[in-house]
Amino acid sequence: MNACGPLGYVGCAVLLALSLGCGASPPQTSSPAAIDTASVQSRLMAGPWRLADYRPQLPLEPMLQALLTQQLRTMVVRFDGRTLSGQSPTLQVSRSYTLENVVGLTFDLVSPDAQGGGFLRSRCEVSGDGRRIVFQAQTDPWTGSGVIEREGP
Repeated sequence: MNACGPLGYVGCAVLLALSLGCGASPPQTSSPAAIDTASVQSRLMAGPWRLADYRPQLPLEPMLQALLTQQLRTMVVRFDGRTLSGQSPTLQVSRSYTLENVVGLTFDLVSPDAQGGGFLRSRCEVSGDGRRIVFQAQTDPWTGSGVIEREGP
């Protein structure tokens, strides 16, 4: 099992960094992909996100399912441009992340395992209003789908 378990993945799935000078206006010569990436990154960093839903593709063993259930609506995910962190009453996770294959508001979130155990990948889409991200976790054994919703204004 991954050191972060399924909940670390949930946080990671949701959760993106680039060294593209986030927050700055893109130069006139920026590629469409760079502009899209900066737009997604700014939306991610706009505030905290709450795990609203996660449904594993395959049923989890009862103990893991109980742990996952505790995270729904209690896990808060934050993005700072390089690291995503997830915190709930029962779990704290922090991982680096990158964005790949960004087109408009759709992107892959990739988070390497700090202990060298591979990476976690999710296909994500930000809603037009920037307040919801639907993700499809693509890394075994944590494949599944979920939603994070932005808190606050």
